[in-house]
Amino acid sequence: MAKESLRKSEQKKLDKKFKYELKQKLQRKQESSHSKNKNSSSEFIDPTVPGEKKILQNLDSPGLNTYIPANINSSWHQYWSSIPLTNHFRNDYSSTFSIIGFPHKLNGVNHLGTSCNQILQDALFRYYMMENENVLKIFGFNHGDILIEDNLEKKILNDEKSKYSLDNAGFLEQMNQLRRTNQKQANIQFKTLGILLDDELVYDTLNPKFKGLTDRCFIELHSQGMIERKPSMVNWSYLSSSPVSDTDITYMNIKGRTLMKVPGYDHEIEFGAINDIIYKISDSDEHLVIATTKPETMFADVAIAVHPNDNRYVHLVGKKAIHPINGNLIPVIFDDDLVDINFGTGAVRLAPSNNLKDYQIGLKYGLKFVKIFNKDGTLNANCGKEWQGLKRLDSRRKILSVLKEKGLLIGSKDNPMRIQISLKTGDIIEKRLHSHWYLNLSLSPNKNFEDELLQELNQVKIYPTNFKDDLVSAINRSRGQSLIMTNEKSLWKTSKSPSYFPQVYQEDDSKFGDESFWFVSDSIKKAEQLSRERFRDDELKLIDDEDNLGSWFFESTFPLTSVGWPDTQTFYPHSLLVASISDIDKIARSMIVCFLLTGFLPFKEILLHPIVTDFNDRKLSKRLGNSFDPLFIVEGYGKTDIVGNLTQFANSNKKDLKKLIKAFDTKFPKGFNELGADVFRLFFLKKLGTNENFTLNNLAEIDNEKKYVGKIYQLVKKILAELDVESNEYDNNDFTVKYVYDKWILNKLNELTKNMNISLQNKDFSKAVESLNDFWLDDLDRSYFNIIKNKLLSLPEGDLDRVNSKKILYYICETTLRLYYPLAPFISEELWQRLTNNGSISIGLQSFPKAYYQFEHVESFEKLLDLSAFVDKFINCYGNIKNGELIIKIQEHSDLFDMVHENSKIILDLNKKLSTVSLADYKSQIMNSTDYVSKRYNDLIIVFLLVKGTLDITKEIERNESKLTKLIKKRETIENLQHGKDYATKSSRELQKRHANELQTYAYDISSIEGVVESLRGIKL
Repeated sequence: MAKESLRKSEQKKLDKKFKYELKQKLQRKQESSHSKNKNSSSEFIDPTVPGEKKILQNLDSPGLNTYIPANINSSWHQYWSSIPLTNHFRNDYSSTFSIIGFPHKLNGVNHLGTSCNQILQDALFRYYMMENENVLKIFGFNHGDILIEDNLEKKILNDEKSKYSLDNAGFLEQMNQLRRTNQKQANIQFKTLGILLDDELVYDTLNPKFKGLTDRCFIELHSQGMIERKPSMVNWSYLSSSPVSDTDITYMNIKGRTLMKVPGYDHEIEFGAINDIIYKISDSDEHLVIATTKPETMFADVAIAVHPNDNRYVHLVGKKAIHPINGNLIPVIFDDDLVDINFGTGAVRLAPSNNLKDYQIGLKYGLKFVKIFNKDGTLNANCGKEWQGLKRLDSRRKILSVLKEKGLLIGSKDNPMRIQISLKTGDIIEKRLHSHWYLNLSLSPNKNFEDELLQELNQVKIYPTNFKDDLVSAINRSRGQSLIMTNEKSLWKTSKSPSYFPQVYQEDDSKFGDESFWFVSDSIKKAEQLSRERFRDDELKLIDDEDNLGSWFFESTFPLTSVGWPDTQTFYPHSLLVASISDIDKIARSMIVCFLLTGFLPFKEILLHPIVTDFNDRKLSKRLGNSFDPLFIVEGYGKTDIVGNLTQFANSNKKDLKKLIKAFDTKFPKGFNELGADVFRLFFLKKLGTNENFTLNNLAEIDNEKKYVGKIYQLVKKILAELDVESNEYDNNDFTVKYVYDKWILNKLNELTKNMNISLQNKDFSKAVESLNDFWLDDLDRSYFNIIKNKLLSLPEGDLDRVNSKKILYYICETTLRLYYPLAPFISEELWQRLTNNGSISIGLQSFPKAYYQFEHVESFEKLLDLSAFVDKFINCYGNIKNGELIIKIQEHSDLFDMVHENSKIILDLNKKLSTVSLADYKSQIMNSTDYVSKRYNDLIIVFLLVKGTLDITKEIERNESKLTKLIKKRETIENLQHGKDYATKSSRELQKRHANELQTYAYDISSIEGVVESLRGIKL
């Protein structure tokens, strides 16, 4: 009694809240927030030996009487892997079909986005397997070198350490361990989601064979003259001797002279000072005063620029200035882009190898580039023997001292500035000229390749079609671009480019940037042979390129390398690429590279799925660390499990991890209920129809999908109870079709089968899921099964009509389970095995259904069912009527009159509150008509329901008026929110859409209840 009292009290307090929230709170009172929210799966024990076919227990046994995903799903994936399903048709197929996605990066575990991508691939893979295609589903892992290194550094920084606190061997071992951990977790996720993977077709960029094939693509492009080596300006960490990406840099603003600790120096370094330095003009008494904040870069000076409209210096152009340190002569030039007459002295020194703007001006005027720093930040031989080997920031103090001695330093003063700092090391980041490999599309031997590529693109099907223009734009953006092939070096040297450089010149930056000193080959032995022939030096030794191939190149060539190109081309071009809308640029690069190598586009079709975002509408990203593990909702993680998962796998430092945990705690304070793989698959596939970002904010929606699956489970259980599946008499489909309801349901099944084939061929998963749900729950459960069940009960066992009806029911259920299988494989396999009970290996090895039966003259029966649904809804408006009496007034000569007359029992079968259904001519009078409530169905039909004497009318009026008051209040609450000041700008699109839908529902319900109250008042009077 105490519990019931508490429940009623809570319901009263929460009356204004959504029904879903109320239900969740009541359920969670019974759950611990510190454990997985498993239902009663603990009561279920699966005796199946892993890998063997599942032992099917009685459906009335504990854990199987209701739909509990863990119990239904158990053992099946291990069994599928042992068959194996993935190559059953290899030797007997009608055609080939290959499905591919970009390799998954192992810098983190898979989040909802990567999992949804795999669900799409798996659904299509299972479908085409059932179509008897030779299906190749290719999956890849990209170990990602620098990405895993970044992830590990974040983990180490959680312990307030740097990667440099470990030796290389120790750090590499931890990187490898992180890769293995992420890959293991990814495999667990895929298994739980029911993703079929062929181990022989899982590629890893760590695999020497795969890496060798990628190298061949590089070598082929280089041999065609499209890959060139050239310098570019990059962010550089002299502490780690490597480039640093923009995303790994933070900024510090200082107002003036500030002493700072810099890694690698045992004393503080001054920043925020600007120094005025004299540059004397050769053969003249004149001089220029130039201000600089980085005197250590003066050795890189190659010119002095002044503005062409600056009358102070016009006469100096063409003359030479004397370098204040080394005495070299450097020209004075005009430039109106770099120089501002009104800033400083109006004269600027140019050091193109150390400054981005200077670099651009240097390219413009063809100036000499003088590199003065070694990769570790020490001064090189270009600075002179006196300076060579000195650290760059130590040289700053020495240069200022020498200038002061020469009388060339006027002074220094405070200068506000912005300093770039490495997030990884804390080092001060500078610009540096560095040599990389580039793919230069303008160097293609085929000058028309871009136009030919776009022409070929017209033959590629893209789903949704509206993204074709985006892809064309991405390809056009690449025209004339140079795509960088190699990126920052990683400690993990597994993705290096297949290029080599003479060891003797490794400290000579001018030769390092000269392509003629580089040798591209698939082995260092071959490269050394080439180098010795070129330099006529039999002792010449080569070293590896220190940079890695960019991840984008592995991804772009994956369609080729995954099928062993150029040795194997059976599955190339691929039938289908599955990718995210956010991968448009990635797809464009892959198309360009593959087309350059083969002359064919890599994909015949492209399926783009929505971007999957977090509850703050940010794209889920392993790099951002905002991952959402699909196991949270599939297995039902409680709060403690979520925290443990995020702590182990999220790519976050301590500060960001706390924010992420707090966000989950705020949004999902009690965690998640177990929803299962099939429910999640169906929910995601249905959401594809919106073409909007996929955000898991509204748990009520996915809970509804679980209800649908639970109802389907219960429906098939009821069908199994009606059928004697111990015998195999239903397998041959030798039934006769003579009743209109059998014809109708077979027509409906035929229509569903057509829709499913068309939907899956057109990648319209939303329509496929909705069509299946409508058939299972509306056509089969609510209509046909209720009709046939009563018929089966009325006929004796062994009756031929009864057996025939069972055969039809079996055929319908078995066919629909095969239609359901690609989308919801676990429940389909479980129920199909129970239904067929014939020792078949798997439902996945059956053929996908095709349209077969089509009967005419069932339109009147369809109308009868519509009328029955109308009657059901009408009766439900009037409370708990039992043994109700219904009169249907219908025009006698209408086509529906005979159908209703002959099948009035069907209306009784489908409406449990009725005991009698009578037919009356449309023009006849109803006796005691004031005892009835009525509603018009159409111009030819009115239905009458007896309520007087069967219903407490006063109580029913009060009940409906109470409902009406609550609905009006809810409507007013939403309307007040909508009229709020910031509703339109600050509330989410999802919330606004939900409110609009709710108002529509409230308007309909209010109108209906007002009609009910008015009719009841008429009876009372």
